[in-house]
Formats: sequence, C-alpha cells, structure tokens
Amino acid sequence: MKARQAEIAILLVVLVILSGTPILLSAGNTQTPSQPLTNLSRKPVPSGLPWYTVAVFGDNRPEAVPWVQLPDTFYRTVNELAAINAMVNIGLGDHVGQGSKRQFLEFYRVMKESGLENQMYAMGNHDVSFGRASWGNWERLIGPLYLDFDEIPGWRIGVLDTEANSTLWARMVNQTFTGAGDRSIMLAFHKPIIPYVHHNLQDDHPDMAKLLLDKVRENGHVKLVVQAHWHGWAHVRVNGTDWIISGSTGAPLYKASDCQAGVDCVSTYNYLLVILYPNGTYKYYPVRAGAGSGSITVTATSEGIVVENSKVDVHGKPTAIPVRVEFNTSLGPVYIPAIVPQDSRVIFRIIEASHGYEIETNATTYYAYLYQNGEGILLNKSNNRIVLPADVEWVKPVNPHHVLSYQEYQASQQATTTSQGRVTTTSATTQTTPKTSETGSSTQAITPTGTLTEKTRDGLTIVAGIVVVLVVLVGLAYSRISK
Repeated sequence: MKARQAEIAILLVVLVILSGTPILLSAGNTQTPSQPLTNLSRKPVPSGLPWYTVAVFGDNRPEAVPWVQLPDTFYRTVNELAAINAMVNIGLGDHVGQGSKRQFLEFYRVMKESGLENQMYAMGNHDVSFGRASWGNWERLIGPLYLDFDEIPGWRIGVLDTEANSTLWARMVNQTFTGAGDRSIMLAFHKPIIPYVHHNLQDDHPDMAKLLLDKVRENGHVKLVVQAHWHGWAHVRVNGTDWIISGSTGAPLYKASDCQAGVDCVSTYNYLLVILYPNGTYKYYPVRAGAGSGSITVTATSEGIVVENSKVDVHGKPTAIPVRVEFNTSLGPVYIPAIVPQDSRVIFRIIEASHGYEIETNATTYYAYLYQNGEGILLNKSNNRIVLPADVEWVKPVNPHHVLSYQEYQASQQATTTSQGRVTTTSATTQTTPKTSETGSSTQAITPTGTLTEKTRDGLTIVAGIVVVLVVLVGLAYSRISK
C-alpha cells in the first residue's frame, strides 16, 4: 500500500512540474535589456498644466506562479492604459509569479510595447519569491527598490518597498517625508495598511506599519495612499486621507468578506486613474477591468481622433475616463488631455483655419499643450477654440501603442524564425527593415536567440518529462517485484 501511495505521489509531482514547464520555458528572448523599465519610459513632465493624470495597477501575476504567461485581463488592461496615455504610470507589485528572469522578460516586453510614460514600480512579495536572483532581476529589468517623484507641480509621489527589512523601510519612509515641504503627498506600495483585509503589512511587520502611520499623522499632507496585495477594490477615508487598495489586474480575486466593516470593498478586477491638480486637490476613478467592464478605445483616422468610452467603475456603473490624445505636428507633439464622459463618443480634430490650425472637439473638459524639448507649452483658447502656433506646417493624428497578447507574441516569434529559416545565401546582405507605425516611429525587429524554436524546445521538455515519469514508475515497480 505504501509503495502504491509513493508511486501516486511521485507521479503527481512530476505531472505538476510538466504542467507548468511549457509556459515556464516559452518566454522567447532571454537577453537582458540595457536599461530597466523605469529608465526606458522616462519622459519629463511639463510644468504649468491644469491637471496631471496618473494610472495605477497591480497584482497581475498568473494564478500558477511558475508560469511566464500573464492573465488575459492584464494584456487587455495594458492596451486600455495605452489608450488612456497617462503621464505617470505606477505598478503596485506582484507583476510576475516568482521573479524569474523569464517571467520578468515577458512583463518587460508588455510594458515596453505599451509605450507608457514614466513607469515606476513598487515591489511585491511574488516579484522576489524566486530567491536572491529575483532581487537582481528586479533592479536590472524593472527599476529601483523605491523612489520619490516630484515632477508634478504641488505633489510628491513616494513609491515604497514593503519587501524591505525594517532598517531599509525606515530609511525610505524618512526620505519620502524629508524635504517634501508643503507638497501634497501620494504614497504607493504593495502590502496594505488601511483598510484591514486580513492580508496587511502589520500582520508581518507591525513596526513598519506603525512607522508609516506615525509619519502620516505627523505630516498632515498625505492625501492619497494606493496599495495592492489584496486582490480586489477597497477604500476608506481616515483623517482626511484616502486609503485605497487597487489590487488585481489578473491575479485570482479574494472575497469581499475579508474587509473590515464600513469599508467600500468589491471583489473585482480593477485599475485606478487619478487626476492630480497643482493646488493639492485630486480626483480618482476606480475602473473595472477585464471581461464585462466595457472598453475605452482611441482610434486615429484621416479626420481626427475618435475616443469611445463604455467603461464601468468597480461597482458596475458607467464612468468617465481621463484620456490624453496625441497629434504629431511639424513643431512637435500636441497633447490634448480630456475627461471623456460615460457612454460617449468624443472626436478631436485639428483643422486648418485662415490663421493656421485650431482644435475642434465635442469634448467639454479638456486642454492642450505643445511638447518641445522636454517642456510643455500650454495652448490658450481664442473664441472658445484652442489655436496652434501659426508656424505649424502639418498635423497628423497618432494611434496609441498596441500590446501583443502572449499568444500573438509567440506566433510572431514563430513566424520570424520560420521566415529567417527560408533566407538563402543570395539574400544574405539584405537588412531587416523595422516595422514602421502610422506615427512614423519604428520598433526593433525581434530575432530568435537560439537554434531551437519555442515549440520544439517545449516538445523536447515534455518528452523528457514523460521519460522521467516512465523511469520512476518502472523503478518503483521493479523495487516492489524484487521485494
């Protein structure tokens, strides 16, 4: 009986390993990029604008933590965020299942393709559960362990690391609050403190939670705290500070019954959009993600840019969405941040007039600025229309970036490998032309890094696993017969 139980146990273990192996090994290119996402996405934020949009997401790890492939909800969310085009984008952690290099490379690919500006990340426990190597993977591919961001006028955004030890935590918290002056403060980190959801920082490190709470009470300028780790939406306001948990753009959802009484708590996929005003005020939009959450699309056409919004909030109610559309001009990009009303279709055009070009739109809440040399030039209204500088020579609408799903990316890799395999010696001098988008920008051609295709490598892995299972079973059977 014991021998049979041992056989079953060993067989189950091997099958579990095999079930994760094909996805674990099929991340494609394993070369380390030259710079982390935080540096790659860096773009100066102009001063002197009426408002600034920040997008927040987190907990997009796969359900099976060894997997490289991320949840479908996440790929969809990133494409929505690319359409929204916020000036600052914050990840709240648990972006991969364990922190292996292959997992981080898939996340890196997605976020690089998104084109999102000023990406900054709080570390989650799953991001570094792979061991010492995962910490190095984080710093090489994602960014620093913590940072302060002061480029939005009137605000400091402090991104903290709840995976740090108590000494490092004290150092980063003190740094965030030192020198902030009268700036309003927005904090972002992974493990939540408030509200209590049976999944909080004080359960693991009560000293760290107490230190931050004391700082918040003493400072008086902390307006907004965004957290994750608990997979769902939760919000409570305490002493003038909004404490929000905006977890899960794909990770398995937790039950709303985990929340303490009196808390707005919903078990739903979600992300958060925040508008920060230079006077220290703010507004936020909790947006439902995934299937059944509606859509936000931005499409560039010959007549302008069309934005269609059918999104709902975390409670299932139609919601307005802040969006920033882009036109390419001879002087540089012209951006139009706007609030797109619920269940609406908004069109932006830059039309040629007798005195030059001017913006025409059915949006009611918007502004426009010209981006030149890292600075934004706010464009003023004239007769209720925004007029561009007279020396603009041409205008072209820009489509937002589009991120390939995991399956689409693997198919493109396979197609690239197949097409390269057909190259003959007569065409050896032909160079690969980067794919050019409608905006005129180019993306680097993707080339395979090994002689085996992903499908071949996975097939060999499965065959090897089956051989291991058979060897183990034969060995156990022989052992029983010999007894």
